[in-house]
Amino acid sequence: MEIHGGPYLLGFTDYVIGISSDSVNPPSATFPAFIRGSGNTVIGMTQEAIDAGVQARIDVGTDNLAYTIIENIHFEGIPMGITGHDTNHVVVRDSEFSGQISNAVGVSSSEPWTYDTSFTTDPASDVLTTYDVHGLHTGDAVRFGQWDGLPTGLAINTTYYAIVLGDHSLKLATTQDNATKGLVIDLQDGTGTNALMKYIPSHMHDIVLYKNLIHDTYKWNDTSRDWDYHGTCIDTYGRSETTRLDHVWVLDSTIYHVSGDGVQVNGNTVGNEGVSHVYIGRNTVYENRQSGFYVKQASDVIISQNTVRDMDVEGPGLSGAGMGFMYGPDRVWFLFNEIYNCSFGIRQSDTPAGVENNNAYIIGNYIHDLRQISTDSIRGKHHAHRHGDERGNGNRDVQGWSDDIGNRDD
Repeated sequence: MEIHGGPYLLGFTDYVIGISSDSVNPPSATFPAFIRGSGNTVIGMTQEAIDAGVQARIDVGTDNLAYTIIENIHFEGIPMGITGHDTNHVVVRDSEFSGQISNAVGVSSSEPWTYDTSFTTDPASDVLTTYDVHGLHTGDAVRFGQWDGLPTGLAINTTYYAIVLGDHSLKLATTQDNATKGLVIDLQDGTGTNALMKYIPSHMHDIVLYKNLIHDTYKWNDTSRDWDYHGTCIDTYGRSETTRLDHVWVLDSTIYHVSGDGVQVNGNTVGNEGVSHVYIGRNTVYENRQSGFYVKQASDVIISQNTVRDMDVEGPGLSGAGMGFMYGPDRVWFLFNEIYNCSFGIRQSDTPAGVENNNAYIIGNYIHDLRQISTDSIRGKHHAHRHGDERGNGNRDVQGWSDDIGNRDD
């Protein structure tokens, strides 16, 4: 599909543009799908809508997507979220992102526990009756959202197992084995309407962001607060513990003037297993409010052959680091990067006790011309490698070899 004309701008409407696969003839490795701009195609929001905080977005993979290339489009003000339970083999390349009121590009697996239908309860018979066909089988896991008050015997954020009676009816058990045996939970009261959620495995993988330009996100230079919007965020933020996101590449892109990090990798509540096998290579990043690249909870992340400079813009949220890591990620590699005109070269922060057996490797980087800026947040210190509060706290094993460290402001 090729898009001509434009610009196509949304006004004062919260609107989601979903891009998903056709279920009958989905794209494949042999026949991928292309969504292509014609050279000057702009899709976005009016400036008035941006200033008003309208929450429009592009959702790539709303109902899962595979083998799709999006290219040569300027997304003005409207952020892109690459998401889904099984979205894979998606490429976004040769595109431009600017003015977003959020992360410009988000790569994030969907929550496994997904709203399915509403239901009512008959405590006398212990039967749940669903508004829509529930599609469950006996032994399937379910959870509940509370609207009118759950019956006594049930709790939110707790997993139960279905004993299916019909397309719209079921009972519940405390374990999968009990469901198979027909051992039912005795419900004492509660006849209101509540939400039934079912479990859909969530594993997104093989996502490539290549030769994109990301710049000037919303209020990137506002010194009154930390807006914390990143150029690209690769995350399982707030997801349940079984969510997975892996094999993501960010390559040959230019990122500048964003209020957060150029790229942030963040497993968050899922931990280091949530996000893994990320490669960030050959990018140029400069003049962001936080850093070039930062890794939080994650594993097997390589940051290689990037150029990061001038991460010393003053104001809230400032770290001044070229790149860094925190919260105990494992097997993080900083390889052959050039970092200069920053307050820190490679910084480890906010991991007070250390995580035993977690490793980070800092090899072959050229770090030079570090300089002081006037803020208390860095205590006037400048380091090529900063581990914890000066050195040693954080990951237990931080190893560096043959880094070329040039001038710095002491």
